[in-house]
Amino acid sequence: IVLDSKIVREGDKLVIVYTQKFGKIRAVAKGAAKTASRLCCLLEPFCESDFIFYVQGRSRYHKITTAVLLDTHKELRDSLERSLAALNSLEICNKLTPPGDPDAARYNLLKRTMELLMTARNPSLINIAFKVRFLKYSGYDFCKFVGAGEMAEAVRKFSVSSGKEIDALKIVPATQKILESSLDRYIDAIVNGR
Repeated sequence: IVLDSKIVREGDKLVIVYTQKFGKIRAVAKGAAKTASRLCCLLEPFCESDFIFYVQGRSRYHKITTAVLLDTHKELRDSLERSLAALNSLEICNKLTPPGDPDAARYNLLKRTMELLMTARNPSLINIAFKVRFLKYSGYDFCKFVGAGEMAEAVRKFSVSSGKEIDALKIVPATQKILESSLDRYIDAIVNGR
């Protein structure tokens, strides 16, 4: 799953990909930013592809030679709210995952989140559940951070609910806003080492 991509040099793309087998990988695709390139659309965020890549010498980056598209997750691009929730999930995966650390649970969570977001009525609830679970799979216990009370009960609901149940959760809007803000502050503290 492509987490991020940017154009570098004249027509190359630098991509960050999260794979089930190798974890997070930074890779370069030569000529992929050119519109005539076969790889052009396969290296955009949300895209899920099978990549063939290699490492040459002491290079910091893998080289992508080819890819086969599995899913563009097109529905995520059709709605601003879904796009923002998906981009936030990709960003969290990128920030909290060290390079070369494969983890099937985190990969499957990210993949399932992309699938759920494509049809979600309330993408922000799916995104909250993703954050709570991704933190847990990454070794951080957000439940302990929030303590007890209404917030802890909301976090518990996101922890135990699955799939479409999350989209149907009834959370008080004020609690949801506080929960989203607390999650973002908690993740920023982890990323910034505070």
